[in-house]
Amino acid sequence: STDLLLEVPAGDEALESALHANQIDMTLIPNYLTMAKAYVANGDAAMAAAVLQTYTIYEPDDVTAAVTLGMVYNQTGKYDQALAVLNRALESDPRDAEAYNQRGYAYLNQEKGNLAEADFKLAVAYDPWNFEAHLGLARAYFIQGNPGDAYVQVETNAYPLARTNETRAQ
Repeated sequence: STDLLLEVPAGDEALESALHANQIDMTLIPNYLTMAKAYVANGDAAMAAAVLQTYTIYEPDDVTAAVTLGMVYNQTGKYDQALAVLNRALESDPRDAEAYNQRGYAYLNQEKGNLAEADFKLAVAYDPWNFEAHLGLARAYFIQGNPGDAYVQVETNAYPLARTNETRAQ
C-alpha cells in the first residue's frame, strides 16, 4: 500500500520543491521525508528507498517511515532488507498492521509461506479492512499447498473489500 506517506501531492512540482529545499540545506532532516513522499507518489521506489535510508538514520523512531522503507524494499526486490527494517518497526510498534502486511509480503516473496501466513493473520487482526493483507493471506495458503483455504479466504474476506476492477481481478 503506497498510501503510507502520501500526504505530499503527486507530481513533479512537489519533488522539485523538495529537491530544491535539499540543495539549500542538506541538514534539514524532515525534508528527506518530504522527498521520499514525493518519490513514492511518483512511483520511484529506488529513489524513495535511498532517501528513506538517510531519513531513518536520523529519525530511527519514525515507524511510518520505517514501514514505508520496508514497502519500497519489497517493491525493489530487496526482501532481506525489508525484513530487517520491518522487524525494527515492529519492535517499536508491535500492533502496526501495515508492518505485518509488508513483512508478510517479504516472506511470501521468499517463499516462506508459514511465516507469511502468521504475519498476514496479524495484519488482518489489527486491520480487518486491509484488502492486501487478506489477499496476501490467501497467497500464503496457496503456496503452502492449501488452495481450498486460499479460495475461501479470497471469496469470504478479500473479494468483498475489492473496490476497483483492478483489485477484483487480483
